[in-house]
Amino acid sequence: MNAIQKLTNGEEKIMRIFWDSNQPLSAREVARSKSGINQNLVQAVLRKLVAKKFVKVSGITYSRTVLTRQYEPAISEEDYYSFVVSKSTFKKLFAHFVSQDSSKEELKEMTEMMEKKLKELDSQER
Repeated sequence: MNAIQKLTNGEEKIMRIFWDSNQPLSAREVARSKSGINQNLVQAVLRKLVAKKFVKVSGITYSRTVLTRQYEPAISEEDYYSFVVSKSTFKKLFAHFVSQDSSKEELKEMTEMMEKKLKELDSQER
């Protein structure tokens, strides 16, 4: 994937369904999830997401008596947001998150992630 494009609200809504799922989904399954989007619109958005290389066809299966495509994300949620959120915006979001109603567990988890990354960087410098 060369250049990541920002998703539209509808595309992001459908991508979130895929990111939250741990298995490939058909257009019908996406429409039946709590998306509130009809199946025809889901199919149109999926065509765009395939063209943009955000989702890929992972297989073909039967839905009742009809063959249907199964889709899965081609990019993780973390990778997508790391491309669309600039470092300065991330720093502002991080500062806001820390200053707001963060729980002790959330802050501890973030601290552990940062300490792990610092150790990785230290070992690379040696």
